[in-house]
Amino acid sequence: MKITLISYGVLALGTYVAFTLAQPAAAQTLEAGDHIVTLHYSALDREDQGVSRDATTAMVSYGYQYTDKLRLLGFFGQSRTDNTFPPDTQTTRTPTFGLGAQYQVGRGGTLTGTILSGDIAEAYTSGGTTTAGDGDTLTATLQYEQVAPLSGRTFVKGLAAASHTNSSFDTSGLSNKTNTNRFTVGAELFHIAGDNWIFTAGLSHTWSNAIITITDKEELNRARLSATYRFTEDFGATLGWTQAFGAEDTHRRLDLSFTHRF
Repeated sequence: MKITLISYGVLALGTYVAFTLAQPAAAQTLEAGDHIVTLHYSALDREDQGVSRDATTAMVSYGYQYTDKLRLLGFFGQSRTDNTFPPDTQTTRTPTFGLGAQYQVGRGGTLTGTILSGDIAEAYTSGGTTTAGDGDTLTATLQYEQVAPLSGRTFVKGLAAASHTNSSFDTSGLSNKTNTNRFTVGAELFHIAGDNWIFTAGLSHTWSNAIITITDKEELNRARLSATYRFTEDFGATLGWTQAFGAEDTHRRLDLSFTHRF
């Protein structure tokens, strides 16, 4: 029997992953020749000590099931950040595209590799003067997931991911290059409720060789809840909420995904 896109066999629809921005197209059980498209939107709200760093991301991801075990991936979208360091402000837009592949390993295992490239455009305003800058960024990510059943309707998933980012940025009188490594481990619990719902709850820990919080920390703990509803066997939506703790006064993310198989 064919496993449909949003059926009991699908355990990872709408799962948020720290690096791959549009995970749903990289996490479904499909047959060779199937296509899957995901529209993903997320809004991140961060604030501490009067400093805010907000971000929104819109991404389209595409997956083609090349063989029973191998899936090819494509990504296209844009992220925007709005930073406030009173009285200064900074806005950054980064159109992004990328490619990737995913391979099924053993029983319940998934190995995913992606490369995302972005063009940075920035406007920094200080003392009434706005300075423009531009640059580029390249991120390579490798991720492994393992799913195991706890019962007929409840499953647990473990995750380990690593990424490396090269970024360069130029503005008037300033040139900056950075190399950043990030690592994430986490676990998530899935429960299938009735014919149309999947609920998840998870925890993750991220650490880096660079500062990743407003409070100058190099690590971050997050909790995430999500709910997925399937409208048909080929179309579903996921709403997720992520909350960081022990990092900043405010650190929360809302994400919404729509996924369709063709």
